[in-house]
Amino acid sequence: MDLALILPILFVFVLTVTSPGPANIRIWQQAMAYGHKPATALALGVGVVSLLWSLLALIGLAKVIEFDHDFLLHIEVVGGVYLLWLAFKSARSAKHLKPLTEVQDLANPASYASQFMSGALIHATNPKAVFLWGLVLTMATSAKGHDNHTIAILMICNTIAFVVFLSYAYVFSRPAAMAFYTKHRRFIEIVTAIVFLSSGTTLIADAIL
Repeated sequence: MDLALILPILFVFVLTVTSPGPANIRIWQQAMAYGHKPATALALGVGVVSLLWSLLALIGLAKVIEFDHDFLLHIEVVGGVYLLWLAFKSARSAKHLKPLTEVQDLANPASYASQFMSGALIHATNPKAVFLWGLVLTMATSAKGHDNHTIAILMICNTIAFVVFLSYAYVFSRPAAMAFYTKHRRFIEIVTAIVFLSSGTTLIADAIL
C-alpha cells in the first residue's frame, strides 16, 4: 500500500475519532465516575458498533439508504432522544449528588452489559459515525487501490478506534482523574448535560427541519 495515499485517510480518521463527541464524552464521564471496568464495557460497545458501521459502509451503505430514504433521519431522531435522556440523567445527578456507592453496584456482569449496550446505542444512533465511515470508504476507493487495500484500511481504522476508546476508558479511570471528578462532580455533570442537550437538540432539529 502507498503510504502517501493512506496517511491522509488515517489523519482524518484519527482526528475525528479522538475529538470530543457524545461517545467519547460518555466514556470519559463513566470512567471518572465508576472506574476502569464499567468504562471499558462502554468503550467496547462503542467500538463494536463502529466496526458494524464500517462493515455496513463496505457492503453498501448507499443501498441501505436507497431502500429506506429515511434511514439517516430515523437515526438522528432516535439518537437525539437518547442524548436528551443522557442530558436529563446528568442534570439530575448534578442536582442530587449522592455518595459514589454505585461503584460497587456496577461490579457485576449485568451492569457491564448495561454499559456495553449504552455505548452501543450512543454510537448506533450517531449519524456522524455513519458519515465518517462513508468518508473513509470514499477516500480509500478513490485512492485507486485494490479491494484488499480498502479492506486493510478499514481494519487499520477499526483497530485505531478500539485503541482510542479503550485508552480513554483507562486514562480517565486513573486515581487522579477519579479524584478530580469527585471534587468537581457537579460542574462536570452540568457540562456533560449541556453537551448532551445541545447534541440531542441539534440532531432532532436537523431531522425535523
